[in-house]
Amino acid sequence: MNNNDAPIEKSDDDVLGFGRIAEKLAASILELDTENRPFVIGVEGEWGSGKTSLLNLVVEQIDKKNPNEEKAIIFRFNPWLVIGVENLFGYFFSELNDYILQSDYGKKNRKEWLKIITKFAKRLIPSSFSVNIYRANLKWDFTKKDNEDTLFDQKKKVNEFLSKMLRKIIIVIDDIDRLTDEETEAVFRLVKGIADFKNIVYILLYDKRIVAKSLENYKSENGEKYLDKIIQYAVTVPAPSPSYIFDRFNDFLEEIKDRIPKTDYLLYHDGDRDGNCQMAFQMSFARHVKTLRALKKIEDIISFEYPQIKSNVNIVDYIALTIIRICNIKLYYSIKNEPNKYFYTILLPYSKDIPGEPEDDEYNKIIDREFGEGEYKEYLDLVSIMFPAFDNPYSVPHDEKLNKIASIDRHNGYFQFLQPLISDDEYNNLKSAMFSGNIVNFENTINSINSIANDHIPFESVVSNFYFILEQHNEINSFSDNDMINSAILHTNLTFDKTGELWKQWIQFLTKIIKNKNENLEKICQESRIPVLIRLWLSIYYRERMKLELSGETLNSFIAELKNVTLEESIQYGGNINNYILSEFVKYKITDSISSEMKKIMFNSKDDFLKIIKLFLCEKPGYEKESYAFNSTLAEAYIDLKKTTKRAKSLASGDLTDEERMFIEPLLEVIEHKI
Repeated sequence: MNNNDAPIEKSDDDVLGFGRIAEKLAASILELDTENRPFVIGVEGEWGSGKTSLLNLVVEQIDKKNPNEEKAIIFRFNPWLVIGVENLFGYFFSELNDYILQSDYGKKNRKEWLKIITKFAKRLIPSSFSVNIYRANLKWDFTKKDNEDTLFDQKKKVNEFLSKMLRKIIIVIDDIDRLTDEETEAVFRLVKGIADFKNIVYILLYDKRIVAKSLENYKSENGEKYLDKIIQYAVTVPAPSPSYIFDRFNDFLEEIKDRIPKTDYLLYHDGDRDGNCQMAFQMSFARHVKTLRALKKIEDIISFEYPQIKSNVNIVDYIALTIIRICNIKLYYSIKNEPNKYFYTILLPYSKDIPGEPEDDEYNKIIDREFGEGEYKEYLDLVSIMFPAFDNPYSVPHDEKLNKIASIDRHNGYFQFLQPLISDDEYNNLKSAMFSGNIVNFENTINSINSIANDHIPFESVVSNFYFILEQHNEINSFSDNDMINSAILHTNLTFDKTGELWKQWIQFLTKIIKNKNENLEKICQESRIPVLIRLWLSIYYRERMKLELSGETLNSFIAELKNVTLEESIQYGGNINNYILSEFVKYKITDSISSEMKKIMFNSKDDFLKIIKLFLCEKPGYEKESYAFNSTLAEAYIDLKKTTKRAKSLASGDLTDEERMFIEPLLEVIEHKI
């Protein structure tokens, strides 16, 4: 069975029955009268519920129902790719401008549109405004003049232009529920207040619960009521029926049944007692596994782990534990690390007035708080399946023959893939190495852990586990200044990698060290043992994310160091980090040295030319195939555009691979538009 949790792309893949509602939504969108107003549609659903799948089917239907000459423009805008609220607005208008100019009407009236949108943006966006876009930095430098039209007048002209277009503009904004509180509010302000233009239909995808809470946090008002003011029509993604999801899971079990011990399979399917077990389990499964994405995660874990541990576990208990692992990792680790807490439990109300009740039974009081009305209340059904004491206070653990998790001798068998990678002694050795900033000792300790484990455990997995234990022990908050600096030094030099989960963990770890304090960031940025370009990137990251700014003294010292950076050093990390670094050099007016290096090498060969050109390209998100835009404003600070364009035209007229042409053509397009 292929139960992929990737979004559905076309109606042929529609196993959830979204086709009918997608067809009706598409028809309604196309029939909307937007000539004199915009319209905002909300597609609401939990993560993994199928919002993007439904949207893809709606887009497919829109394409089918549109005559080519009136084909709607569909513009997918993802604010999650942008750092900072101000950049979000600039990115939106840059992309909107691009899509308008691709239309027949936009091409015919290109000069008029550019004049209108530029003046509107000039009123809206501060002068000398930088727009950070996924590995690019686009700069609109406007000098405002007296006696220009008001923002209201300029917006009116934008509306007049768009209302004349025969093609409706459909703007899809996804991943709103992944944004910060400030960014979430900014998206809705953009949709309803700034870019509420005629002839536009907005389709917003979000988890209503998350977004409403985010708006409440930022605006201190009822988030749902705020949404109701903006969303003109909301559709909730239809949830798959519990029986459908459970049937899909049964199909999965059928596929792996040859790997399930017969006693386990019979326990799950047959007999009067086992039938009751199945009914209780099915109800619990349906209560917790509500989306195909959650189902896929469970199946992936079982497919990977179960064949290796099947002789030590019971399939029902293992599935129940896996659901908890997906839904509440804190409870999962509690079951793993505190097994005795679950073997004998009395879930009764506690009162000193009840005769014979022990007043000092703190252990059972904790259990009651956690599963009676506490944070684990909703998982009592699953825990009761695994541990009979939760259902019957006087039960004893199962015997070993059924391999139940409540058997003391079988409990550890459920966590064979999660045996501690780090012992207490190893953890303390790693912490000591970290506090000393001694990367050699740190690496040697990790290598010794891998050697003892007698397995090919990735280096990164041990570091990740170390982070987890630090967090579990809540030791980060007690770091001294010296501990903080040395920890940053060691982990910055050890794990600075812009991809992967370890990078995300490292940033979270460092953010907890900095604690939203300028002085902590300054101490790290003043530390010469951290590469200067990494410190530069950190200063940009925390300026954008946490509004932290370096003091004048620190900044001046910083700039003095940066003046000595070479071209190769400045582009060693790749991608968006290169772009941020080059843009900061422009901001600090220290481009001369690197600019000279670029100009010196870029015309030596085609490969060198492309190497430099790529530094100013940004990938366009939302396009069906790989596509780039050229950041001419950033490029002008480093290279001779006239000479560069001449060389690009010469190369374009010759033999180029498709990839080479993909890099050169964005440069020529930008220069042509400028002319």
